[in-house]
Amino acid sequence: MRWIPLDRLKGNAPGLYAIYVDGQLKYIGMAKAIKSRLRAHNIRQHSGMVTVRGFCGSQVAVKVKYLDCRESRVVLESKLIRRLRPALNVAGNPGYKVIKCRQK
Repeated sequence: MRWIPLDRLKGNAPGLYAIYVDGQLKYIGMAKAIKSRLRAHNIRQHSGMVTVRGFCGSQVAVKVKYLDCRESRVVLESKLIRRLRPALNVAGNPGYKVIKCRQK
């Protein structure tokens, strides 16, 4: 699979994206409009450090794979999360617990 770095993004197209902090994969996501979705992640830079959803580092990199088909995006995202287990994805975070409740 070929990923495209953030600086070579084209338009606001649909696809998958992977966020790396200091070279370590932290999050995999999909979106109908990747550029808009990345803005929602609130990647901030201050005094030489970069913060992404609670993770601090000196460098943040984003890779993108464009996919028009929604089903392809869902399947690939799921496979990547299960295989790579990024820290910020619920499926990849062993400390995250899901509690199921039933209403009577």
